[in-house]
Amino acid sequence: MEDQRELFVFASPEVAELLADNSTNLVELLQQEGVAVRRGSAPDPAADPSAGSKEPATVILASAAVVAAITPLIVKVVERLTRKTALVVEKVPVALLDGNGQVVRDPSGRPIYWWADRSRIAAEQEQSPEERSVTIQGPLGIAIGIKQSPKAATPLPPGPG
Repeated sequence: MEDQRELFVFASPEVAELLADNSTNLVELLQQEGVAVRRGSAPDPAADPSAGSKEPATVILASAAVVAAITPLIVKVVERLTRKTALVVEKVPVALLDGNGQVVRDPSGRPIYWWADRSRIAAEQEQSPEERSVTIQGPLGIAIGIKQSPKAATPLPPGPG
């Protein structure tokens, strides 16, 4: 069995309410599409450790290949449920830097992280399947929102931390 990767999920209030109103969650919707995922929880790498214990973040556990391809699948299942345009932004935890470019650390010496939007390189999409490889290192997150109208979109949650 391939190693499982963690995909942190940050749903907008509208998406969370939509899922609750339909008595479902993203894992169930993805499984109905035949995607091999399961629900898990893990400490948020961008959570403030000095704020005391917090609830673990919701994560989707899947193989690296599934995590790399999951964004369009999530768009598909959310749009089917809402009949509106879904917005999904990939996020990665990035160490916070001070003005001198040094990593900021908490009182215990651990680096402090924040969730940053991840960009994809256009050339990556132009490669043939034989030329592509999947490398996922460390945690990955997604923020999910619903586009309300062509001119205005629901802001995506920044992610905890």
